[in-house]
Amino acid sequence: MQFPEALPFYLHVIGAFFDNAINYFLFTAPPFVLFWMWGKSYFQKIRIQWVKRSFAHHIRHDLMYSMLSFGVFALLNGFVLYQLSRGHTLIFTDWSQTNPVIWVATFLFVLFIDDMFFYWSHRWMHNPKIYGHVHRVHHESTDTSPFTAYAFHPLEAVIEGMTALILPFVLPMHWSVFLAWQLFSMVNNVVAHLGYELYPRGWVKLPLLRFKTASVHHNMHHQLFDGNYALYFTWWDKWMGTEFKNYEQRHQAIFERAQFPLSSDGFYQLNVSRLVRETDEAVSVYLDSAPSLFKEFLPGQHVRLRIKLHGTTGETHTRTFSLSSIPNVDGFTRLTIKRNPAGQVSDYVNHHLQVGDTIELSAPQGDFCITLEPAKQQKYLLIAAGSGITPIYSMAASILHTEPKSHVTLLYGSRNAEHCIFQNEINHLQTQFPSQLRLINRFSERNERIDEQILTQIIRDTPLNQLAIYLCGPSAMMQSSTDILLNLGVNASQVHQESFSGTTWTEQDLEGVVPATITSRIFGQTHEFATDGKTSILSHAIAQNIPLPFSCQQGQCGTCKMRCVSGKVKMPKHPALSEMQVQEGYILTCQSLPLTTHIELEP
Repeated sequence: MQFPEALPFYLHVIGAFFDNAINYFLFTAPPFVLFWMWGKSYFQKIRIQWVKRSFAHHIRHDLMYSMLSFGVFALLNGFVLYQLSRGHTLIFTDWSQTNPVIWVATFLFVLFIDDMFFYWSHRWMHNPKIYGHVHRVHHESTDTSPFTAYAFHPLEAVIEGMTALILPFVLPMHWSVFLAWQLFSMVNNVVAHLGYELYPRGWVKLPLLRFKTASVHHNMHHQLFDGNYALYFTWWDKWMGTEFKNYEQRHQAIFERAQFPLSSDGFYQLNVSRLVRETDEAVSVYLDSAPSLFKEFLPGQHVRLRIKLHGTTGETHTRTFSLSSIPNVDGFTRLTIKRNPAGQVSDYVNHHLQVGDTIELSAPQGDFCITLEPAKQQKYLLIAAGSGITPIYSMAASILHTEPKSHVTLLYGSRNAEHCIFQNEINHLQTQFPSQLRLINRFSERNERIDEQILTQIIRDTPLNQLAIYLCGPSAMMQSSTDILLNLGVNASQVHQESFSGTTWTEQDLEGVVPATITSRIFGQTHEFATDGKTSILSHAIAQNIPLPFSCQQGQCGTCKMRCVSGKVKMPKHPALSEMQVQEGYILTCQSLPLTTHIELEP
């Protein structure tokens, strides 16, 4: 029996390509529009990664590689259709050759085989020797969208298509079983990469049903890389010990966000659970009960802390502090704050804050951070001085826990051993990861500095093109270290720093600037305010009580980042933005001056 119509091989290939591409857009475009565009505010409550990290260039990447994948699938599917039309497969169309029990049993068996093959081939592709050549393309998106579902390297597409290529020749099945399998696979793949949790609360606790992977299962794989390899069912991960231990908690946490109400201007009210004195000048504030987004941030990111000094009668202040906990490892959220003699907030936290007090935090943010990949083999030089160790410690610990092939040199400058924040924890990391971590302390009381001598010694034996450098601490230290590193041959693109230096407008900066009306959409509300063209957009927003996000007001932290969707601005400096972000329309409102009379902004 010839089914479908016997056609030349190339026509089957062309037909298969268009079928795949059309089905892809039918199954991915509507959920993208619904969840990522029209309904993103409504569906935010079931967003898996609360802070969006998927942008236009990720979408373009996913679309391009999906089309390449469909070219590969077309060749494989075209071959199956060509052989099917000539009766060379075991697929049949006669309903008399099956019954409901056999149909269901065949369908479930096919899913089992496909799931087993996917699990083991997927683990194989995460082998460090293979990952960078094949599977890394798919992991370009750590925050996945529906378009990520088939964004494969062509070699991975061949691997992904093997079961559909082989099973029709070895397993008798009704044609509708094959179609149902392909339909189920596409829907499952889109849901797994949707970025939103469609499976209901309690799913991971239900008998039998809990073995079907929820959306967060695969999303965690894209975030954390080295676990949750399954396609349809969780049993292979459970049997092999590769399921992330906090998978069930992550799923439940999505539905517990209502316990942490979000204010109209983007702050969560959280209670202090512990206070730990790190040094006589620094204290760690622990928040054991916090939304999952405070435990899944990118190492190095910061939050805005809003606190009312001295209870309900005191003034409210907002400051920026780095998170010092280890994302996806620690079960708590931690801020470590060093007292500044002239700082009201840091002084209050160190001497007056108590367990049980309420503070407010914004979502983690900032571009001074690291995106980790377990298969990466990177050499990191992390340089910190004083309280600059807070984001640097989070980075170092995250690298050591996530990238077993990478090596970290931590250069930490402080007054003396008693003033080393996290010294015990860092020593524990040295014991735990002796071959990966090299610690170098510099004590100013011994006249030891972070200078040319020590930096030259550190990078002397390291190929410069393999080095990633992150600095945090006093501006003078970071500037001198950066100058030394550049003189030693390090490329400026390899050096990343977190700093809060001042901004001074020049006459040239103000050329062409005009008064403007600014329309901003934020936290579900639209605000309109006027500027005089002499100071930044953010300055006018603050003066008029418009709740635009901000922190340092100097362009370094990236908190005030928004997208300019209409009009033009002049941005003399944008240290917290990459050139790609600028091209995509992102601006720093604290560094932006209007060039047109109307400007429209969105988060």
